[in-house]
Amino acid sequence: MRGWTSVALLALVGCTNGGVNIDDLIDQDGDGFFVNDPTAGRADCDDRPTVGLNAFPGGLEVCDGLDNDCNGATDEDSAEGALEWWPDDDKDGFGKRVDSPKLACTVPDGYSANRRDCNDSDDAVYPNAPERCNGVDDNCNLISDEGFNPDAKWHVDADRDGYGSQELAGTGCATDPSWVENKDDCNDVNRRINPEADEICDGVDNNCNGLADDADTQSELVGARRWYHDVDADTYGNVIDAKLACLQPQPANEWVVNSDDCNDADPKQNPTTVWYVDADRDGHGSRRATWVNTQCWQPIGYSLTTDDCDDSNASEWKDRPWYADDDRDGYGSTQVVWTGCGHNPLWSENALDCADRDAARNPANVEVCNGIDDDCDGLTDDADAIVSGRTVWYRDNDADGYGVFFDRVEACAKPDGYAALSGDCDDSDPLRNGGTVWYVDADRDGYGDPADPSPVASCALVAGHVTNPDDCDDSDFFLNDYSLWFTDADGDGVGTGIVPVDQGCLNQPEGLAPKSGDCNDADPQDNAGGCFGPRQGLVTLTIHADAEPYQGGSTSVTLTCDGLAAPVLRNLLPADANKDLVIKTAVMAADSTCTLRITGDMLDLSGDGYTVVDVKACNDAVGSLELAPTSSTLPSFTVPNCAGCADPLALNFDPSVLIANNASACIYAP
Repeated sequence: MRGWTSVALLALVGCTNGGVNIDDLIDQDGDGFFVNDPTAGRADCDDRPTVGLNAFPGGLEVCDGLDNDCNGATDEDSAEGALEWWPDDDKDGFGKRVDSPKLACTVPDGYSANRRDCNDSDDAVYPNAPERCNGVDDNCNLISDEGFNPDAKWHVDADRDGYGSQELAGTGCATDPSWVENKDDCNDVNRRINPEADEICDGVDNNCNGLADDADTQSELVGARRWYHDVDADTYGNVIDAKLACLQPQPANEWVVNSDDCNDADPKQNPTTVWYVDADRDGHGSRRATWVNTQCWQPIGYSLTTDDCDDSNASEWKDRPWYADDDRDGYGSTQVVWTGCGHNPLWSENALDCADRDAARNPANVEVCNGIDDDCDGLTDDADAIVSGRTVWYRDNDADGYGVFFDRVEACAKPDGYAALSGDCDDSDPLRNGGTVWYVDADRDGYGDPADPSPVASCALVAGHVTNPDDCDDSDFFLNDYSLWFTDADGDGVGTGIVPVDQGCLNQPEGLAPKSGDCNDADPQDNAGGCFGPRQGLVTLTIHADAEPYQGGSTSVTLTCDGLAAPVLRNLLPADANKDLVIKTAVMAADSTCTLRITGDMLDLSGDGYTVVDVKACNDAVGSLELAPTSSTLPSFTVPNCAGCADPLALNFDPSVLIANNASACIYAP
């Protein structure tokens, strides 16, 4: 625009200017200024195309290498974009801070682009410079001599081996290259002697550990000799027993410099050994012939000795001991009867017999289960590893004399907890095993027929059978050794009341009936209609007396419900021992509260003075009573109304269901 303005002015005055035609004016860079403008101060000083666009009279001087204002100077200090430069007197690349930094487009000589120098008179002091031990902050971090120990003690290292002597040369920062901080050198005039040197066989402590030559067992010795142990003192050493030493180890007669011995436990066997023919290979040679050469190792068919008196008989030599063999089994006792050559049928070449009067006992025999050491190895029966005739024993956890077949051991004597018989199907129940006998229980009252013509021996449960033969009439559910008898005044076979007046296997006693429930005991015709009298429950006592029989006397079992005591339910006799006794009795239900008391002489399980009684009410366990030797009482318990399957034809017929019958609970045979 400024170029067009000049043209317009020229047009006002005419087509010439100072004799220059306007068409002759030159402006190559298009900045509006002409290089040949005759007007004073208006001529363009840089008319290069594009480049000279920013250079014309009156232009703004900037740092770009051009004379922007055509004043004859380029990038003067006042140019736009000039930078601040800081004096760098010590020429270390870091300037110092001053109030008026120098402005310039490019770095002036003796200046720096930063002002971080903390000492511009010392070219060794600048940021991040190496810190020296000189009391000066060399790296401009406001700390002097960091990394140096001002209390360091320096020692003279005269031989320059890196290890100093005891002589203290100075403290603080080191000032001499021959000083070191350690005093570990034991010889500071010989650089081959220091803690890193090898120990040499020269009588000197070369590695400064206070030990010299052979006394230095902590180091490898240079120049040491390998010495071999000569235990048998035959001047020949053992190759696998050696040590390095400068001097011969002591005692001197036990260490040599050769390793030629082949048997350092025998002075007769070494490279100079003479071997003698041993034709019968009994280890004893004769003087008949010798090995052609002496040698360390034994040739085949030769011996060190010459004490064989018959080299054709391997069992005889000069000092051969013979032992008495009275039982002629080929094994002798410890008695020596002859020494030398010769043989007698009553002699043996060994002393291995442990019973020389019993030919069945010697090392050739096999150990058998008889309480005797048959094979003369010092072990008897089960103590021996190999024994003939061992018995198979089976694990018997319940001590009923029957074990389980899958857990067995072989032994001469019965181990604790084992039995000779297998076949136990429940090793936690002593009443269930291979010897358990089952009796038919036709009336399903839980008591077997003692007259069963074919009782079954079985470990597993047998359908329709029980393990006790306590029934006196197996055709009548209500008649067995534990039957309860009720008053039957009208003789119709149905008694009345809830308390039995007698118990046992009675033959239909007059005036008694084995069941209760008569609504009218004065009329023999009135005993039906489902009248069972007061609602009843059932208490079952199971007395485990399956081990030791108790000692004499009798035991009474009494049940009391709601304050009403029943008669004695049972007098236990010695014959009841080793049985699982089951006693059942009906009681008034309606949530009646009962207690059980047992007095007298108790059955004794395994001699510990105790018997265990399990109590159930309507087949539900209500307690367990551990009987003391005199008397015991079970805490009170409640007897509920019994309910279940009361149909005798059902497989799961439950005689304890006296009142409430649940027909849907019955299971019948298909």
